[in-house]
Amino acid sequence: MKDPCACGRTLLRESAERGGSGGELGATVSRGSWIDVFLFLHVLGAIAAVGPTLTYGMWLARGERMDPGTRAFVLRTTAWVDGHLATPAFMVQAFTGTALILLLKISFIHTAWLVSGVAAYVVTTVFAVGVYAPVVKRQIALAERGATGPAAPVPQTEYQAVARRARAFGILAIVLTLVILYFMIVKPTLWSAG
Repeated sequence: MKDPCACGRTLLRESAERGGSGGELGATVSRGSWIDVFLFLHVLGAIAAVGPTLTYGMWLARGERMDPGTRAFVLRTTAWVDGHLATPAFMVQAFTGTALILLLKISFIHTAWLVSGVAAYVVTTVFAVGVYAPVVKRQIALAERGATGPAAPVPQTEYQAVARRARAFGILAIVLTLVILYFMIVKPTLWSAG
Protein backbone atom coordinates (compact mmCIF):
# COMPACT_ATOMS: atom_id res chain seq x y z
CA MET A 1 0.00 0.00 0.00
CA LYS A 2 1.36 3.43 -0.96
CA ASP A 3 2.01 6.14 1.63
CA PRO A 4 -0.63 8.88 1.00
CA CYS A 5 1.73 11.59 2.32
CA ALA A 6 4.42 10.51 -0.16
CA CYS A 7 1.89 10.79 -3.00
CA GLY A 8 0.95 14.30 -1.89
CA ARG A 9 4.60 15.39 -1.68
CA THR A 10 5.20 13.96 -5.17
CA LEU A 11 2.25 15.93 -6.61
CA LEU A 12 3.48 19.16 -4.97
CA ARG A 13 7.03 18.59 -6.26
CA GLU A 14 5.74 17.89 -9.79
CA SER A 15 3.58 21.01 -9.66
CA ALA A 16 6.55 23.09 -8.52
CA GLU A 17 8.70 21.70 -11.32
CA ARG A 18 6.04 22.71 -13.85
CA GLY A 19 5.85 26.18 -12.31
CA GLY A 20 2.36 25.66 -10.92
CA SER A 21 1.19 27.69 -7.96
CA GLY A 22 -1.87 25.78 -6.83
CA GLY A 23 -1.43 23.86 -3.61
CA GLU A 24 2.27 24.56 -3.07
CA LEU A 25 3.46 24.61 0.49
CA GLY A 26 4.54 28.11 1.44
CA ALA A 27 2.69 29.68 -1.48
CA THR A 28 1.53 33.25 -0.91
CA VAL A 29 -1.81 34.71 -1.83
CA SER A 30 -1.55 37.08 -4.76
CA ARG A 31 -2.60 40.73 -4.61
CA GLY A 32 -5.28 39.92 -7.16
CA SER A 33 -6.72 37.27 -4.84
CA TRP A 34 -6.81 39.78 -1.96
CA ILE A 35 -8.58 42.24 -4.24
CA ASP A 36 -11.18 39.57 -5.04
CA VAL A 37 -11.66 38.77 -1.34
CA PHE A 38 -12.05 42.41 -0.29
CA LEU A 39 -14.25 43.25 -3.27
CA PHE A 40 -16.53 40.33 -2.35
CA LEU A 41 -16.64 41.49 1.30
CA HIS A 42 -17.27 45.09 0.22
CA VAL A 43 -20.21 44.12 -2.00
CA LEU A 44 -21.56 41.73 0.64
CA GLY A 45 -21.31 44.52 3.22
CA ALA A 46 -23.21 46.89 0.94
CA ILE A 47 -25.97 44.32 0.51
CA ALA A 48 -26.15 43.69 4.27
CA ALA A 49 -26.19 47.43 5.01
CA VAL A 50 -28.60 48.64 2.34
CA GLY A 51 -30.92 45.65 1.91
CA PRO A 52 -32.58 45.72 5.33
CA THR A 53 -32.73 49.52 5.48
CA LEU A 54 -34.77 49.63 2.30
CA THR A 55 -37.47 47.58 4.07
CA TYR A 56 -37.68 49.65 7.28
CA GLY A 57 -40.16 52.12 5.81
CA MET A 58 -42.53 49.31 4.86
CA TRP A 59 -42.29 47.67 8.28
CA LEU A 60 -42.77 50.96 10.09
CA ALA A 61 -45.75 51.93 7.90
CA ARG A 62 -47.42 48.61 8.77
CA GLY A 63 -46.53 49.04 12.44
CA GLU A 64 -48.12 52.49 12.55
CA ARG A 65 -51.45 50.95 11.46
CA MET A 66 -51.37 48.34 14.23
CA ASP A 67 -52.11 48.46 17.94
CA PRO A 68 -49.60 50.26 20.22
CA GLY A 69 -47.97 47.00 21.36
CA THR A 70 -47.36 45.81 17.80
CA ARG A 71 -46.09 49.25 16.80
CA ALA A 72 -43.57 49.21 19.66
CA PHE A 73 -42.51 45.68 18.68
CA VAL A 74 -41.95 46.68 15.05
CA LEU A 75 -39.90 49.71 16.10
CA ARG A 76 -37.77 47.63 18.50
CA THR A 77 -37.27 44.91 15.89
CA THR A 78 -36.20 47.23 13.07
CA ALA A 79 -33.83 48.96 15.53
CA TRP A 80 -32.45 45.54 16.52
CA VAL A 81 -31.88 44.50 12.89
CA ASP A 82 -30.26 47.87 12.23
CA GLY A 83 -27.99 47.59 15.26
CA HIS A 84 -26.99 43.97 14.66
CA LEU A 85 -26.76 43.80 10.85
CA ALA A 86 -27.12 47.01 8.84
CA THR A 87 -25.04 49.40 10.95
CA PRO A 88 -22.15 46.96 11.57
CA ALA A 89 -22.09 46.15 7.84
CA PHE A 90 -22.08 49.87 7.04
CA MET A 91 -19.14 50.38 9.41
CA VAL A 92 -17.19 47.45 7.91
CA GLN A 93 -17.47 49.20 4.54
CA ALA A 94 -14.83 51.68 5.72
CA PHE A 95 -12.36 48.85 6.35
CA THR A 96 -13.03 46.90 3.15
CA GLY A 97 -13.09 50.10 1.08
CA THR A 98 -9.77 51.26 2.51
CA ALA A 99 -8.26 47.83 1.82
CA LEU A 100 -9.45 48.04 -1.80
CA ILE A 101 -8.03 51.54 -2.24
CA LEU A 102 -4.65 50.32 -1.00
CA LEU A 103 -4.69 47.05 -2.94
CA LEU A 104 -5.79 48.73 -6.18
CA LYS A 105 -3.31 51.57 -5.60
CA ILE A 106 -5.95 54.17 -6.38
CA SER A 107 -4.93 57.81 -6.05
CA PHE A 108 -7.67 58.77 -3.58
CA ILE A 109 -7.45 62.55 -3.81
CA HIS A 110 -7.37 62.49 -7.63
CA THR A 111 -10.38 60.21 -8.01
CA ALA A 112 -13.53 62.31 -7.89
CA TRP A 113 -16.06 59.50 -7.55
CA LEU A 114 -14.12 58.07 -4.63
CA VAL A 115 -13.70 61.39 -2.83
CA SER A 116 -17.41 62.14 -3.36
CA GLY A 117 -18.51 58.68 -2.24
CA VAL A 118 -16.36 58.78 0.90
CA ALA A 119 -17.56 62.31 1.69
CA ALA A 120 -21.17 61.11 1.38
CA TYR A 121 -20.30 58.12 3.61
CA VAL A 122 -18.88 60.43 6.30
CA VAL A 123 -21.89 62.78 6.11
CA THR A 124 -24.28 59.82 6.29
CA THR A 125 -22.47 58.33 9.29
CA VAL A 126 -22.41 61.61 11.22
CA PHE A 127 -26.07 62.26 10.38
CA ALA A 128 -27.17 58.73 11.32
CA VAL A 129 -25.31 58.67 14.63
CA GLY A 130 -25.79 62.29 15.68
CA VAL A 131 -29.28 63.11 14.40
CA TYR A 132 -31.29 60.12 13.22
CA ALA A 133 -30.48 57.54 15.94
CA PRO A 134 -31.50 59.80 18.86
CA VAL A 135 -34.85 60.55 17.20
CA VAL A 136 -35.49 56.84 16.61
CA LYS A 137 -34.62 56.07 20.24
CA ARG A 138 -37.10 58.72 21.36
CA GLN A 139 -39.74 57.28 19.02
CA ILE A 140 -39.22 53.79 20.45
CA ALA A 141 -39.41 55.09 24.05
CA LEU A 142 -42.68 56.90 23.32
CA ALA A 143 -44.11 53.88 21.50
CA GLU A 144 -43.25 51.61 24.43
CA ARG A 145 -44.79 54.06 26.88
CA GLY A 146 -47.95 54.14 24.76
CA ALA A 147 -48.01 50.32 24.62
CA THR A 148 -47.89 49.89 28.39
CA GLY A 149 -50.75 52.19 29.33
CA PRO A 150 -53.67 54.12 27.93
CA ALA A 151 -52.50 56.59 25.33
CA ALA A 152 -53.11 60.13 26.54
CA PRO A 153 -53.68 62.80 23.88
CA VAL A 154 -50.45 64.68 24.71
CA PRO A 155 -48.11 61.64 24.48
CA GLN A 156 -49.88 60.54 21.26
CA THR A 157 -49.37 64.01 19.81
CA GLU A 158 -45.74 63.95 20.91
CA TYR A 159 -45.31 60.46 19.44
CA GLN A 160 -46.75 61.55 16.09
CA ALA A 161 -44.39 64.56 15.92
CA VAL A 162 -41.36 62.39 16.70
CA ALA A 163 -42.53 59.71 14.25
CA ARG A 164 -42.85 62.31 11.46
CA ARG A 165 -39.33 63.57 12.21
CA ALA A 166 -37.96 60.00 12.27
CA ARG A 167 -39.67 59.22 8.95
CA ALA A 168 -38.21 62.33 7.30
CA PHE A 169 -34.74 61.58 8.70
CA GLY A 170 -35.05 57.96 7.55
CA ILE A 171 -35.85 59.08 4.02
CA LEU A 172 -32.86 61.43 4.08
CA ALA A 173 -30.61 58.60 5.32
CA ILE A 174 -31.78 56.38 2.45
CA VAL A 175 -31.17 59.16 -0.08
CA LEU A 176 -27.65 59.71 1.28
CA THR A 177 -26.99 55.97 1.11
CA LEU A 178 -28.18 55.87 -2.50
CA VAL A 179 -25.81 58.76 -3.27
CA ILE A 180 -22.94 56.65 -1.91
CA LEU A 181 -24.05 53.71 -4.06
CA TYR A 182 -24.26 55.96 -7.10
CA PHE A 183 -20.67 57.12 -6.73
CA MET A 184 -19.36 53.63 -5.98
CA ILE A 185 -21.20 51.91 -8.84
CA VAL A 186 -21.36 54.52 -11.61
CA LYS A 187 -17.96 56.10 -10.80
CA PRO A 188 -18.65 59.40 -12.63
CA THR A 189 -15.51 61.20 -13.72
CA LEU A 190 -16.53 64.68 -12.48
CA TRP A 191 -13.22 66.55 -12.09
CA SER A 192 -10.84 63.62 -12.61
CA ALA A 193 -10.13 60.79 -15.00
CA GLY A 194 -10.49 58.17 -12.19
